[in-house]
Amino acid sequence: MILHHRAVDDSVIPSPLPQSVGYGVVVALGLLFAFGMMGVTAILKKTLREDNSKAETPKRENRSRRISGGFGTVAHLSFTFLAIVNNLLNTINMILGASAAISFLFLTDYIHTLIILILCCWLTAKVIACEAIGSIGRLYDMVLAAEEQHFVEGNYRGSLLTLTSQQGIFFAIILLVSNFGAVIMDTGYFLKAFAASPKAVVPGYVLGGVSYFSIPWCLGTVVGMASLGLEALPVFPTYPRPMTTSEVTNGLALPYVAVAVAGKGGAVAVLLMTFMAVTSTLSAQILAVSSILTFDIYRVYFNKKAGNKEVIRWGHLGVVLFGVVSAGFTAMFHYIGVDMGWTLYMLAFLGMATGLGVWLGSAYAFSGEVSISSTGGTLACMYGTVASLFSPMVYSICISLIKPDNYDWDDFKEETLAIDSEDSPIQNITTQQRKSPESTSIPISDGRVHKRWARYALCRLKTPPAMPTNTTRMTPFWINTEDWHTAGEPFRIVDKLPSGYLPEDRTVAEKRFSIIKDPAHPLDTLRQSLCHEPRGHADMYGGFITPPNDSGAHFGVLFWHKDGFSTACGHGTIALGFWAIANGIVKATEEDGSVQVVIDVPSGQVTASVAIQQGKPVHADFVNVLSYQFAKTLPVDIPSQGKPITVDLAFSGAVYATLDAAQLHLGVEPNQCNDFIKLGREIKSAIGQRANHGVYELYGVIFYNENGDVEDDADGVKQRNVTVFADGQIDRSPCGSGTGARLAVLLAQGRLGAGRSKLVHRSIISTQFEGSILSEEVSPVKDFPACIPRIRGSANLVGRMSFHIDPADPIFPGFLLR
Repeated sequence: MILHHRAVDDSVIPSPLPQSVGYGVVVALGLLFAFGMMGVTAILKKTLREDNSKAETPKRENRSRRISGGFGTVAHLSFTFLAIVNNLLNTINMILGASAAISFLFLTDYIHTLIILILCCWLTAKVIACEAIGSIGRLYDMVLAAEEQHFVEGNYRGSLLTLTSQQGIFFAIILLVSNFGAVIMDTGYFLKAFAASPKAVVPGYVLGGVSYFSIPWCLGTVVGMASLGLEALPVFPTYPRPMTTSEVTNGLALPYVAVAVAGKGGAVAVLLMTFMAVTSTLSAQILAVSSILTFDIYRVYFNKKAGNKEVIRWGHLGVVLFGVVSAGFTAMFHYIGVDMGWTLYMLAFLGMATGLGVWLGSAYAFSGEVSISSTGGTLACMYGTVASLFSPMVYSICISLIKPDNYDWDDFKEETLAIDSEDSPIQNITTQQRKSPESTSIPISDGRVHKRWARYALCRLKTPPAMPTNTTRMTPFWINTEDWHTAGEPFRIVDKLPSGYLPEDRTVAEKRFSIIKDPAHPLDTLRQSLCHEPRGHADMYGGFITPPNDSGAHFGVLFWHKDGFSTACGHGTIALGFWAIANGIVKATEEDGSVQVVIDVPSGQVTASVAIQQGKPVHADFVNVLSYQFAKTLPVDIPSQGKPITVDLAFSGAVYATLDAAQLHLGVEPNQCNDFIKLGREIKSAIGQRANHGVYELYGVIFYNENGDVEDDADGVKQRNVTVFADGQIDRSPCGSGTGARLAVLLAQGRLGAGRSKLVHRSIISTQFEGSILSEEVSPVKDFPACIPRIRGSANLVGRMSFHIDPADPIFPGFLLR
């Protein structure tokens, strides 16, 4: 694209490429490099069988603590000092650029960025379209006219537009090297990376890096050129004088141009952009330094056993202390005449002896003195920066040869949480063991795929790679459980999991999905170890306690049985209500009353309303998710019966098929268990995908008899049932979520409603739940009503167990005979 037709002048040597083409080449090379590195990363990840969705960030407080664990106290103190200095200089640089003390406003980074980008686009367009400029071609002419007043030494004929600028190359070297060091030493970057999901960090930073080009290449280039062209016009704030060196190095070109093209509106826009940039950056720097002071100084060298309250207190103190120190240094720099340009030039190598020596020596050699002016010179800064970059390579090799240290990188696997939540009411939920077995969650893949990716990576495999399993690097460990039963159905609770076993996903539902899609997931292996014989049996049930999805629940839970992880469990929810009260996780404030225990489960959020009498729980009302029938009298061919039967399908946190056992001429009695197991499997197989409802598949088959042996004076509908769920597993209780499904069917039949009557639901061993409809709701399925069911039951403690999990056990992780 030709932006401007310049008059023919024989004295001017035409450039080999138009400027637009030059910029295009630079941008293309940058993007090519970025995407090339992403491709190389993808190939290496495939070659090494690394799966980002399963990657876990080591639970270290911050990056410098990892330096401490790996390289000792001296290295840790050095890294900590450099990190604090780096954050301090970044803070000073931002405040100097803002030229004022702006109060902090801790909005989220993406809101800041959004506002800045909107103003950036507006101001760029405003500059080009303003009356004084009018077009890109006119801006080009104005810059050419300004060349007479701004001769650039080292550029071709002093031109402002040529890319042959020696000073520009020097400045680019300084900026690249110094910013590389600044990012490496900026703990603010790592705090955000550690807080984010591993699979979101790399795309986020790549996107941010690409988006950053809009600042220097869009706003920076346009405003810089406009300042050169406009300063000779009366609209420019400094007219008739040009801008001074101090004004330029302090970044005043942007507000001057904004005022020139947009008046007070431009000044407000720049002020808002500065405000957003400064507050966002300073908030990150303050939190980073606060983290260093808390976890790298106080908790490492003064109080290694500091708890939650102490850590938070010192974190607050660190925020205040760093704010005071950074403000003081900024004021000092301002009064001694240090500007933003000087801090940018010297940022990369402060504290590094080689860089300091070369920097100060070069400044003296070029200027005959060491002053703020001479040390801010481009060449002196560039030599010092380059020396700082390359000298550590020599030092590292020499020191390693003189004093080698055979470090075991497996030490990084001894991960700890930043804070032990001993002050939290649910401490045993969120605190994991400090030393735990290690495992890999890499699924076994076909060797040919591995060889292909190795070939892409230019590697040659002499022997097939060892296929890791989830027991490859596990060591024996102990796991503690608390066993309860609800109406006879067992529920084994595990509230402390080994570090690294719980997926990093945010919600309980996402955690469950991550586990079930990976057959080698360590948590699935632990499920088998606790559920199968010899530690369990074919009808065992339990749950792994997890952190809640958000502050709206007390905790979360992953339900499990012999065949996998379920989406809902009513009897487990009732047991968890009793367990939470008994262990003080949820406090009972009164001797008599009720306590709401809110739990995040894969199917949503449920509540166990636990009734308290004389300080002890007596029963719990399980309030389930929205429940409804979605299919009626579905025909199912059962070969063993020689005739079809019909079932109703309902959802109550899980999908159930329900049918009257009279169709099969059976009574719900213990001696019929084997028949019900066989029929449950047969019916489930015959229905197949017809019972699929969204992401939910058929979970269980409920066989019921009307009345059963329930007392005649009991109110409402009386039924006796047996639920066969998963692959032939018998529920000893009346089935909590299954009772919710039966309530949904009875509501659709008009036999029950909100506030009227109830379902007395008895199990195959004659234990009992009472179900009622808490409220009627709008159903997502046409022609069927929906409700919120409430199921009442009670639980009892069986015992506390401590199991030894040993991968070397010849029958690990267990076995089943049925």
